[in-house]
Amino acid sequence: MNCLLHKLLDKVTCLLSICGLRSQVTQAELHCQFHALGAGVIEEVRVQRDKGFGFVRYNTHDEAALAIQMANGRLVRGKNMKVRILSLVAYLVN
Repeated sequence: MNCLLHKLLDKVTCLLSICGLRSQVTQAELHCQFHALGAGVIEEVRVQRDKGFGFVRYNTHDEAALAIQMANGRLVRGKNMKVRILSLVAYLVN
């Protein structure tokens, strides 16, 4: 596999998409929610408050997979988060 493609795939499989967030959820709050899970090293957190979603990037795919298991369905400000690996197409578009 091409080295550049391999690096891109590694990066994408560590990036989680979080849907179902209230507009009041901040980047710091989302970071705290995922940090509290203890699933691994968080490299990046972004929130699109007006759209109700965010992204969390972990250091490894295994950490991201564990975070999905621990965070999916968890309540944040009264709403359940929907957590999944971000698709490659969505990553390239954003």
